[in-house]
Amino acid sequence: MEHLTQTRDRLRRSLVDLKALEVDSLLQAQIIAELMDGPRSSMELVERILSPLPDVPREREACYARVRRAVKNLRAKGYVATSLIRKNSPHRLTRFAVARLLQIASGTEPEGLLTRVDAVLIALSVALGLLGLGRHFSVFQTGDLVTASLFSSFFLVSGSSLTRLFESLHKVM
Repeated sequence: MEHLTQTRDRLRRSLVDLKALEVDSLLQAQIIAELMDGPRSSMELVERILSPLPDVPREREACYARVRRAVKNLRAKGYVATSLIRKNSPHRLTRFAVARLLQIASGTEPEGLLTRVDAVLIALSVALGLLGLGRHFSVFQTGDLVTASLFSSFFLVSGSSLTRLFESLHKVM
């Protein structure tokens, strides 16, 4: 009975980890596990995860399509990337996926792709931009010093938010 309790607890921890990763299916979890060992092509993933493959060509194509859809979903979440230049390049885990896996392994709460600081910088940039447009189109009047401060603040905050946005994009490419 004790072994069953330990197994149940281990399963629950695994389910919590999968939920934290936002993995939708066991197939996606298997793909992530395979890509931890290194880059793999779609066919390699199909052969390693769904072996033995059926002999019927239609069923083999269906298996390939299932894996391709799962990889596409993982790519949309920022976990899997391929080369932008080569068409049939192997899939690999992104820096974002590795960071999420390490955070889950250490027991810390996984960080999202965009942090609160990023959201605040983007919102502030938009607000300053709208104020600048309002000033430019004479919706309201300000002094020269306030106008200069408004536009310089806009460019400073926009540059910071764009830099952080590019860093976030770099994590998933």
